[in-house]
Amino acid sequence: MTNTITILSRSLAMAVCVLSLSACAGVDSRTAVDTAGGAVVGAGVGALVSVTAAGCIPCGAAVGAVVGAGAGLAYDQASKPRY
Repeated sequence: MTNTITILSRSLAMAVCVLSLSACAGVDSRTAVDTAGGAVVGAGVGALVSVTAAGCIPCGAAVGAVVGAGAGLAYDQASKPRY
């Protein structure tokens, strides 16, 4: 039973990541793309860390998404030319 729950949790985490990434397809703003991309990568990394640490997978994905979104926004702001 535990293996089934683990497999379902991993599948759900991956589905959320894929759907989040596909939502960025029609976005024109570079800031939004960088922020959303950071959130998707962060969610994936957070879920992976949670799986390896035997923790709460959705919690890890949520924390990773928030941290990743912040990192993506910071990257976007740092990469803009300053006049």
